[in-house]
Amino acid sequence: MNKENNNKNILSDEEIKKLVIARLSVLPPDVSISFGSDGNFTRDQLLESVEKGDKIGEKLAEIEMEWLRSFKKNMHCPKCGDNFRYRSTFFQNVYYCCNNCDYEKVFARENGVKTKEEITFLRETGLF
Repeated sequence: MNKENNNKNILSDEEIKKLVIARLSVLPPDVSISFGSDGNFTRDQLLESVEKGDKIGEKLAEIEMEWLRSFKKNMHCPKCGDNFRYRSTFFQNVYYCCNNCDYEKVFARENGVKTKEEITFLRETGLF
């Protein structure tokens, strides 16, 4: 979590941490989440990572904030015009339609940033 609080950040680092902890706390204790080469983690291990602010905790906070920001955007499916959603994981960014028109666009993540192909897609659909 970024130590500096700029004008774009509505929540402080501590508030983001509390939000991530609250969302993780509702998961079953035996759930396992994979972070690629970093391994699989239980809910309690993830909670500990967020508390410590280590690499995995930072990544969880980033994913959580991207997920929350996705609801703020006015995104529409290029196929049917219905609401369009965005989901980010450690390895990919996924854009999909809520209208079940089967539209889905998946982009692999490169070092946690958007690829040129994804940015082109976002510009073409008016999301960027």
